[in-house]
Amino acid sequence: MISKFSTYYREYRYGLILASTHCHASIDLPSRIKSILALTEIEFPAYKPYELLDILKDRVEFAFRPNSISKELFRIASLAAEGDARVGLEI
Repeated sequence: MISKFSTYYREYRYGLILASTHCHASIDLPSRIKSILALTEIEFPAYKPYELLDILKDRVEFAFRPNSISKELFRIASLAAEGDARVGLEI
């Protein structure tokens, strides 16, 4: 499938972005596929609590009325999320 893809689309510039929450997701790919894809891993480190606090405050400004969520709740959520902004937003 990939060889057919590259044969038909050589004249075009194309890219492929693969995202995974598992840091070694590409290990299970056959070496031939890894070679064709020329994978580059980019690791995004966990947010620090003060960074999460800013992210949460920014998102809440758009979703809630002013002062509807206490500063203490922001602090708790930013600490409990352990660096994961999605978790912090769910809290």
